[in-house]
Amino acid sequence: MDKNKMRVDELLRVLRGAIQSVIPWVEAAGIKWRTGEAYDDWDNIATALYKNIVCSTLVGDVLDEYPIAKYDLMYESYDNLDFIGVVSREHDNTLFAFISFEGRSLPLDVVRVAVLDSRNQMMHSLLLDLQGLEFVYVKHGDNGREIIREIPI
Repeated sequence: MDKNKMRVDELLRVLRGAIQSVIPWVEAAGIKWRTGEAYDDWDNIATALYKNIVCSTLVGDVLDEYPIAKYDLMYESYDNLDFIGVVSREHDNTLFAFISFEGRSLPLDVVRVAVLDSRNQMMHSLLLDLQGLEFVYVKHGDNGREIIREIPI
């Protein structure tokens, strides 16, 4: 791979590692991070890491708002929205929309995804094991959507 490029998959795995690394510190501060227990403090921390590691790298600028689906937010429609896609070999290479990392038996060992219909409308969400997943950048343009696997850095 070109030294001046990075796989989107690697970028999301860096995000996961960054989020995992702050868990002991937020626990020490009494901030809950587990799904169903977490509140605004944790959401702000995870969102800041997502925006600064993933979004700013994909867009190439540091902005207040990005044209990419937000971390841990579900949308009714992904039709005209850039998002992180999740390709699952276990599901016949189906493309899902990334929502967040969650913990099942270990911290952040699963991925919450939006299951999309043929019109990119969200039908429901689903938890997928990390193994066998690839993260891609789904960018919408005038000619439809483009699947981006590598980005310049």
